Amino acid sequence: MIINCIAVDDEPIALNLIASYIAQTPFLKLAAKCLSAVEALKVIHTEPDIQLIFLDIRMADLSGMELAKILEASVRRKTLRVIFTTAYDQYALESYQVDALDYLLKPFSFVDFSRAAAKALDLDKEWYDEINAVYAKRRKKVFELLQMLKCNFDTNQAGLFVWAEIPAEYEDGYHLSDKVLKEANVFITPGGIFGSAGDNYVRVSLCTTEEKIEDAINRIKVASVKVEE
Repeated sequence: MIINCIAVDDEPIALNLIASYIAQTPFLKLAAKCLSAVEALKVIHTEPDIQLIFLDIRMADLSGMELAKILEASVRRKTLRVIFTTAYDQYALESYQVDALDYLLKPFSFVDFSRAAAKALDLDKEWYDEINAVYAKRRKKVFELLQMLKCNFDTNQAGLFVWAEIPAEYEDGYHLSDKVLKEANVFITPGGIFGSAGDNYVRVSLCTTEEKIEDAINRIKVASVKVEE
């Protein structure tokens, strides 16, 4: 499993060090580096697939602990976990009140970092079930979108993308993609950009929100994009 994460620290050197640790960890994927908790909050709101935050505590405007409390009180509390990275040990007890996954005291080594990050792999079944439920809802919406475009696809596909074969009436995936973009202002990735084997396919990502997929469906309905006769 790949865990999408962000690093938050107001000290560029510390932030880059954490980013380098993430890059060396096979099951972590860095989605963003943030120099403030305020910036991180914006990223969290725009990137629905963030699952883990490496979070400094003492920062201007909004502290890491304050951000953690905001998240703990939000709907994201079941799918987004926090590992604190700080030079101060006096917040350790408070970190448990926001259900922090771990508490790393600076300076910490890559080994210390790896041990903390590995705890995300051992989270209980409920955490994984919540995440899987989110992707299941998105996948169902993507199937609905592709059915509207008369595409053929395997409903048993796994992963973060859905591949679909285009209708025979289209020359290639670019042709269908261009038509949907022009008529409905919705971009669907043509499979050909990944190589000639994908020429007759399109690919839709599950890394966007259910609301955005629903919006795309509605746009296509309004535009009445249909398979060419």
